[in-house]
Amino acid sequence: MNKQLGKRIVIGLMSLALVLGGYRAWQSYIRDPGGIGSADTEGMIAAIEYSNGGSRAVVIQRDGSVAESGNYRSGVNDREIVWQPDGNRIFFSSDRNPKDGFQIFRWKPGRDPEQLTSGSRSKSNLWFGPPGDPLANERALVTQGGFVQEFVPADKTTSQLLPPVEKNRSNTTEGGAGGQMDALYARLGSSFKEAKWTKDRNWILAVMSRESGEVLVLQNVKSSAQEPFKPPIAIAAGEKIDFDVSVTGDVVFSIYAFEFPVPEQVPKEFVKNGRAVPPYRHALMLFNPDRLQQEDMKPIAYSPDDQVAFRQPKFSPDGASILLLAGKRTPNSFLPTQLAIVPAQIGGASLKATVASGAIFEPAWFPDGMSIVFVKSEGGKRSIFRIGKDGGDLRNLTGTKGDFGSPSVSPQIKSTK
Repeated sequence: MNKQLGKRIVIGLMSLALVLGGYRAWQSYIRDPGGIGSADTEGMIAAIEYSNGGSRAVVIQRDGSVAESGNYRSGVNDREIVWQPDGNRIFFSSDRNPKDGFQIFRWKPGRDPEQLTSGSRSKSNLWFGPPGDPLANERALVTQGGFVQEFVPADKTTSQLLPPVEKNRSNTTEGGAGGQMDALYARLGSSFKEAKWTKDRNWILAVMSRESGEVLVLQNVKSSAQEPFKPPIAIAAGEKIDFDVSVTGDVVFSIYAFEFPVPEQVPKEFVKNGRAVPPYRHALMLFNPDRLQQEDMKPIAYSPDDQVAFRQPKFSPDGASILLLAGKRTPNSFLPTQLAIVPAQIGGASLKATVASGAIFEPAWFPDGMSIVFVKSEGGKRSIFRIGKDGGDLRNLTGTKGDFGSPSVSPQIKSTK
């Protein structure tokens, strides 16, 4: 009797679990039908194809064919294409609906893209993360109207994170506290360009645009009545700032044409004969936001002049290495000359490994960390190439099929491979 009763209890519990699981799946479907269901996208590369005065979201499939996104018309501009961290969907911003400006679209290859957001304010630079976070698929950061917003695809909603809004500020017991926070940000820049969470979502790292260039800002986002929001930290400034966050919690950033983050607060050691003297021209730096008070910035590379500059650093999937472009600063633009990998450590540039040479743009890692994808002009076309991290097995994936940019590899890796 006891055995039979035990079996009945187990079967009952399993049945209840199935019912609850089915109910939750149904609720999820009702809430967001387009977000339900998986897709096999391993090895696929999302990209933007340029033509006829516009740009279109496409996927380079495993057989080399190019799958175009549907519901596209000439002159529309798709841009800023990214994968959802599980690889099941592709997201991009687009002006496909002229009355809405640039809005967020979600695309499952094989189907037509669906518009997730609307409104008068354009949305740009969608980013899912931080790497490895259990909520990475469910929440993203996006810039809207010059502010940093949290975007929830399932709800198709956004909420402001930077500058911190009044309801999120625990230190606003006095009337002017909120305005003081806004004033601090206004002193650093005029609008936000892009943003990313750091590990455990303790911080948001963001680039702000300003009249003379860009500034990298760090803001704590874990607050309570006991530990309220602290003022933003101006990390670095330059003509251009590129940055990336690692699964380990580290942050890498490049300074292109150094500027002082707060011009009216130049450290005394950099003032000579009444003039501010920059410590270097270009740099590649490493730090961990959670240890910022205990550790200094870790210089990976410095350059005293425009003959050597750095752009677009990207952490390897394991966080041990950094992919970057090295080149020169010309009067009009950055001229890349090398695709390189350096260890994520102090002085890592001394151990630099050159992967490829030439005018290379927009590099990105494959999810296994063994290969790299990038854009390079060849035969009059902007082609997408794949290369091993050791510089071998170079392949032109798109040939003369079109002009492409912003390649991004599906995060999916099958455990059987």
